Amino acid sequence: MRWPGEGKINTDGYNLFGEAGWGHQQGVAMVLKGETVGALTGPYRTMRPRMMKARLGTAGGKVTIVQVYAPTTGATEQRIDEFYKLLQQTVQEILSQDHTILMGDFNATG
Repeated sequence: MRWPGEGKINTDGYNLFGEAGWGHQQGVAMVLKGETVGALTGPYRTMRPRMMKARLGTAGGKVTIVQVYAPTTGATEQRIDEFYKLLQQTVQEILSQDHTILMGDFNATG
């Protein structure tokens, strides 16, 4: 995501939440339809500019979404390792009764 800082934008019935990172080149964002915002059980949380999570209450139970933008292959091994350690920690912190959606850009190479 390329926008400075952290924040929320409302447009055309959709809400974009996110945070931009270094040089506005490493950010992560989540787009929710207007009525879905009311299902948030608390504020969304960013874990550095490459990862965020939000918890929603639904008719089927609680859902935690983790949105990521993984470092590219040009990143240092240390930065890549830090990212995946944080991802593992974030997923482990999700309550076991929650449905979990893990999505985003993992920058996989074929």
